[in-house]
Amino acid sequence: IAKGVTLKSQSSTPSNPQNGDMYYDSTLNKFRKYENGAWTLFDGSIPSQTNNSGKFLQTDGSSAQWSPVKTFRNKLINGAMQIDTDHVGALISAPGSGKYVLDQWRLDRTQASKFDFQRNKNAVTPPNGFLNYMGAEVTAAYTPLAGDVFEVLQLIEGHDVADFSFGNAGAKTVTLSFWVRSSITGLHSGSLRGPSHAYPYTFTISAANTWEYKTVVIVGHTAGTWVIDYGVGILVSFNLGAGSTFLAAAGSWQAGTFVGATGGVDVVATVGATFYVTGAQLEIGNVATEFEVEPFSMLLERCMRFYETPQNEDGAVQNFLAWSGNTTVSETYYVTTFFQVPKRVIPTMTTTNQDANGFVTTASGVGQINRKGFRRNRAANNSISAGYFGDDWVANARY
Repeated sequence: IAKGVTLKSQSSTPSNPQNGDMYYDSTLNKFRKYENGAWTLFDGSIPSQTNNSGKFLQTDGSSAQWSPVKTFRNKLINGAMQIDTDHVGALISAPGSGKYVLDQWRLDRTQASKFDFQRNKNAVTPPNGFLNYMGAEVTAAYTPLAGDVFEVLQLIEGHDVADFSFGNAGAKTVTLSFWVRSSITGLHSGSLRGPSHAYPYTFTISAANTWEYKTVVIVGHTAGTWVIDYGVGILVSFNLGAGSTFLAAAGSWQAGTFVGATGGVDVVATVGATFYVTGAQLEIGNVATEFEVEPFSMLLERCMRFYETPQNEDGAVQNFLAWSGNTTVSETYYVTTFFQVPKRVIPTMTTTNQDANGFVTTASGVGQINRKGFRRNRAANNSISAGYFGDDWVANARY
């Protein structure tokens, strides 16, 4: 391939070669590449187009086994931190424990008012290829006691990690990869956890306030009982500070609930400290592949399986009107609403009155809830010909 555009197939070397030129030696049935004044012979032949058992040439000239890149390989949803249904990019001041700071990403903590969170907090430039990141900043320094925990995590549905085969002899190795930036250098940690076992891992931040790419290879666990249905199959955690009760040695599976590894830093211990992460990916195999970019519409639907509102991505309520028509005072009127995406489980529903005419102005009652929709009801307080009511609502099927 001369300058990457022309394929030459011949029995002798081309004349006037330049560094990087390649040709196919039809006599030896091999590729050759011209570099540093000499033609180099590769040990791979042209891979078959009818199967994937052959070898292919990498950009450095070496040969490797052909392995098609799978779609839907990333088990983490919203790993590029794009969807923020609850807050739409607004600052989350001192979120409570169990609060979702972005779709699919939850904060668990034992002490209040130590962190603020925000998508794209402090407006630093994300890594190349990304538009968003999850940002945490310490607002009050705290030294964790033995039973303290500060972590941001994603709980992955059991259906989506059943192919890991954890708990079996054939448990598969998986790789976690992500981009991270922090004002605190040194050894950081996190964990991969199941119902009864945890794998603490570590990663080093070498330069303060600089995006760094990290990969962690985790050998599949052959012991334990793992959830492979609608419950939590596996969770991925980033440790922002934890006490000794929740720390263990890195690099192996252990029985217990551990959020991180011993010997690491506590981000929460420094006021003003920042921790940003994006491009988080968990996949089968011992090599981190390029971050899998999903169509935005598909990503949004995956998030809606767990949490849905009738709001636009900018936070504006759309199509709030639920019912309109002639009303009779004291009569109750009903309307069925179908979710855009069936929920993981029957969701918890909350409603907030948006507007009403001829009806009481309290939020509609809710009933007949299932994974695909729900029914609202409201009593008329007037007999008119143009009555209506509507609500903002939330369907919450998160963990």
